[in-house]
Amino acid sequence: YWTRWTANHWEIPIAAATLYLLMIATLKLTMGPRNGGRKALKLTRVVLAWNFFLSAFSIAGMCYTVPLLLFGESGVLTAGWYASVCNSAASYGHGYPGLFVCLFIYSKLAELLDTFFLLVRKSPVIFLHWYHHLTVLLFCWHAYSARIGTGLWARIGTGLWFAAMNYSVHGIMYAYFGLTQAGDGPKNFAKRFSMLITTLQLTQMVFGIAVTVSSVVYLSRGLPCYVSLFNSLLGLGMYASYFVLFLQLFLSHYV
Repeated sequence: YWTRWTANHWEIPIAAATLYLLMIATLKLTMGPRNGGRKALKLTRVVLAWNFFLSAFSIAGMCYTVPLLLFGESGVLTAGWYASVCNSAASYGHGYPGLFVCLFIYSKLAELLDTFFLLVRKSPVIFLHWYHHLTVLLFCWHAYSARIGTGLWARIGTGLWFAAMNYSVHGIMYAYFGLTQAGDGPKNFAKRFSMLITTLQLTQMVFGIAVTVSSVVYLSRGLPCYVSLFNSLLGLGMYASYFVLFLQLFLSHYV
């Protein structure tokens, strides 16, 4: 039901994306420069609670998607790489794993609030941040609509791949963000792991590229693969661009 509903309601992500870009432009203008203009809002407790909520949500999603991705009927360790990439989404689109893949798609709408909090607190919003939020929302919506195979990586056949990886990285990442709002002690502790977070994000992009490339190769060879070629190409472009941007971030901060 929800895949059909998603496919029939493209006005939601399009409107969200449009309002998101307008929000960025408007708040940057109304809040003014970092060292001038309107006073930044603190919202420390709100942001702390928001990040820990997203971390807990992501960890719950990870607990239901990662075991299925690894050990399920079409799991990468039980059935091999090809099956994990190309098997029908029906293998994971039910029960709690199916629920969390569905919630994963719609959670990309909620995550747009990350940018709102940065803007009203007058924190930097870099290109990587808003580009990632915008494109992943549109890609995930299309992937769930197309119901392709690489979805746990992306929830479309590949959807399980995408969801499992993203949940795993976000569970750690949002906990890190939450700790940075919890006082000097927790913040200093969290900062020790900043390079690890970026490394995990880069690793996610490498696997995303591998999964989407594999799906395209399998299709080109005429092998049965429950993926959309168009969505796989979109995913490849998305993951490749993320990899370049996160690599630039890594090199500028840690090398």
